[in-house]
Amino acid sequence: MKVLRGVLAPFSFLYGSLIFTRNKLFDVNILKAQDPEIFTVSIGNINLGGTGKTQLSIYLAKAFKNLNPCIILRGYKRKSKENLLVTSPDTNLYGDEAVEIYLKTKANVVVAFKRIEGAKICKDLGAKMLILDDAFSHRYIKRDLDIVLLPANKTKDHLLPWGNLREPFGSLKRADAVVITKLESYPMPKLDIDKPIFTSKTVFRAFIDKNFNDVDISLIKENTFDVVCALGDNESFVRFVKTLSQKIGFKIGNIKMFEDHHFYKKEDLEENKKYICSTKDLVKLKSFGQTIFGIDTTLDIPDLIHFIKSTYEKA
Repeated sequence: MKVLRGVLAPFSFLYGSLIFTRNKLFDVNILKAQDPEIFTVSIGNINLGGTGKTQLSIYLAKAFKNLNPCIILRGYKRKSKENLLVTSPDTNLYGDEAVEIYLKTKANVVVAFKRIEGAKICKDLGAKMLILDDAFSHRYIKRDLDIVLLPANKTKDHLLPWGNLREPFGSLKRADAVVITKLESYPMPKLDIDKPIFTSKTVFRAFIDKNFNDVDISLIKENTFDVVCALGDNESFVRFVKTLSQKIGFKIGNIKMFEDHHFYKKEDLEENKKYICSTKDLVKLKSFGQTIFGIDTTLDIPDLIHFIKSTYEKA
């Protein structure tokens, strides 16, 4: 491992130089950001992998539903190329995260490779707030708030390709606030960040079926389920399921983990078995014949809501 890191370190230096140059071009206004003319909150990260961006986007969309929020994201790995308003649970058309947000919030969700083009759709829909999912590094659209998520277990790392950082920790100077996530599984790290810091734990809400309806907990207790997931941080999800199994009283069979955004094939799941997965996975498993329940979670960060509301009122 040390030998491999030694080989990759120079490439990380080159990557870091490119990131520094790009950000500097935005800072001096050579590369320009366009104004969407709507109050805009960016949810982003500096780490690769699951940091909880989509979960926070859902939380904010529900908290600010009176502002008719519109969530914009690229729709990663979707097969369409157009800018689209999500109107159905078609993950091939919109991507898994976009469908998950749509089903859990009932808010307007737009997939657009260029966020500013998606903002035009949102403006026509009468949105008073834009939520940009995964946009910290996407600086071509102006935002009123840049909120960066930092997992509690990933506060020390190297830049790509040596490590898993998309941007150096120094880029946090550009953020307006930092949210420490994964605190349900890991301890609060020691940090030296001169920004407002909010803490976040994922809280279990309910098990849901393929139609995203809550199911009675009696269908879970004392049953055995295999676990399947295709997330940016599968390990944290599995830890969460294991803790939940002890609290609620169900058994875990086999655990199958796939790469993030994996589109499931019939052979990925065994017949005559029951499964538990995340809601992001559940949107891609709706047509499968097995009994499959998703774990629906929520957040509780009232101080962050107050912080955003205060900024909105001053804008």
